[in-house]
Amino acid sequence: ETGNECDVASNNIGNYEKKTYKSDNSDVTQGIENRLDHVFVWPHSLSDESTGNQVRDLPKTSNEINADIRREGNVLIRVITWNHQAKDPPSSDDLIKWLVPRNKYHIIAFGSQECENSIAKSIIVPTKERWEAMLNLAVGPDYDIVCSHSLQASHNMVFVHKAIVHLISNIKSA
Repeated sequence: ETGNECDVASNNIGNYEKKTYKSDNSDVTQGIENRLDHVFVWPHSLSDESTGNQVRDLPKTSNEINADIRREGNVLIRVITWNHQAKDPPSSDDLIKWLVPRNKYHIIAFGSQECENSIAKSIIVPTKERWEAMLNLAVGPDYDIVCSHSLQASHNMVFVHKAIVHLISNIKSA
């Protein structure tokens, strides 16, 4: 590919993609050379399809979930970010199918942009009540909202499984 300021050479190496950037702009070249030695290596993003949805279901009871965390030493976290572009979200059934498979994660964190409203409208109406209700329905009754914060068009929301919510403290939002 050739861009306005730099040429990009791309090679696939296993699950990684190697990109070499070259530029006639000495400032850009120097900055890349100093930080990255002209090579970016990014793993391909994981998806439920690429991993075969290999995340197993959480145990059924709170005691089993807590015992599993103590035994394995792992807390499973799903982090989702999504720019809605001020369009209506899909149904809660679609959210469950594509974003929030039920009872797979201890913590689910959503970051969204332009949900419910455009950037301009969000300055005047920053609330995301409909989106919060939709997410609450999608994650299901086994999760509590521990934090929700909107700043104009950006919105963050964190759900924690009720079995481990007692482990969460000192929550701050700014």
